[in-house]
Amino acid sequence: MPRVRREHGLTIRVEADNKVHRIGLEGELDLSNRDALEEEIAGAERGAGILVIDLGQLQFIDSCGIASLVRAAERSHDGGPRLEIIQGPEPVRRVFEIAGLAELLPFRDEPSSGPDARED
Repeated sequence: MPRVRREHGLTIRVEADNKVHRIGLEGELDLSNRDALEEEIAGAERGAGILVIDLGQLQFIDSCGIASLVRAAERSHDGGPRLEIIQGPEPVRRVFEIAGLAELLPFRDEPSSGPDARED
């Protein structure tokens, strides 16, 4: 059963299944709730082999939210859990395109099928 946290217009759902930890975001991710997301990411990274951050229900993201995802990607690259970011709706995708990050972050349309499915 997922654990749900609500912070200033953002709902964060956290689930763990063996070594796969999934963080689902719904609503708006910005400066007012970025710290809550970073806390959840840090907790998930401690036990995860794969960290999936699902932006599918996100309606808005600002530069603070983007920075949180970039830092998670950097930690993944430096030996942390493999990171997979599930694409958000078109307005959210567009923000990453404009920022020049659409090709640099590990975006997927859906989670990979297993721990050996690394494509990075």
